[in-house]
Amino acid sequence: MKILFIRFSSIGDIVLTTSALRSLIKEIPNAKIHYLTLEEYAPLLEGNSSIDRLHVLERSTSVYKLILVGNYLNNCNFDMVVDMHDSLRSKIVRNRIKSGSHFFLKKPRWKRFKLFEFHQNDFKNDFSQLKLFHSVIKDVLSQKYHSSTSLFVSENEKEEAKLLLSENGTKDKKYLVCIPGAGWRNKTW
Repeated sequence: MKILFIRFSSIGDIVLTTSALRSLIKEIPNAKIHYLTLEEYAPLLEGNSSIDRLHVLERSTSVYKLILVGNYLNNCNFDMVVDMHDSLRSKIVRNRIKSGSHFFLKKPRWKRFKLFEFHQNDFKNDFSQLKLFHSVIKDVLSQKYHSSTSLFVSENEKEEAKLLLSENGTKDKKYLVCIPGAGWRNKTW
């Protein structure tokens, strides 16, 4: 079985999709997984042994080029397309792919809007983004898998980090790293 995962951004969400990806592989162990993401996030997925082929787009890809990418991916004859973004960009690509079953994220946009704008929380107490991503493929999973997420750091990245730590005098010291940041105003600290 040949499966295409689509998630364009951002760091945390891409890493969280790897849990659903691993759950799907437990269910369909011989699956060939392709993953479509933005160029700047590709390093998060490089080296991931669960992914057989990584497809990348530039952030500035035009609608016309998205259609061409969708046409190209259509020729790959996927058995399943899993759109973990459900953005305009991912819909353009997804809708060009005629083969296979399509599954896509149903974002709780209204609940999120009420939470951010009116501070009214209508989410269930046990809501998590990880569960939301698994809900996309729930009809395919025979069990309630919730695999761990995965992030692979290349040897080159490890060496660069060691060099940076050494240059700053922190190589053999214990430290905690916190990187507060977000692309949306309401997600910032």
